[in-house]
Amino acid sequence: MENSKGNLSKQTFELYKFWYVLLVAFAMKIGMYLERFVIIVTSFHRDYLPKNGKSALENRNVELIDLFVYGIGMIALQGVIIAILTLGIFEIVKRN
Repeated sequence: MENSKGNLSKQTFELYKFWYVLLVAFAMKIGMYLERFVIIVTSFHRDYLPKNGKSALENRNVELIDLFVYGIGMIALQGVIIAILTLGIFEIVKRN
């Protein structure tokens, strides 16, 4: 049989683990909002109008590159989601 000290230390570790995860989650949330703040401030600082000295062909190329990057990003995001779902299903099957 395990003594009560062993169980207590395990429970204490789980409690500290919970608070550590909560602290990391809040730190990530704060970082996300700081990143948004920086993006908004720099976008107000710069002039992003499409008519600033660029030809129509350059604007079209930029739009095509943006669409291409967006497509690649969506494929990668879908891959990550499918991988997480697959790993979750395998974990459930393994437990049963």
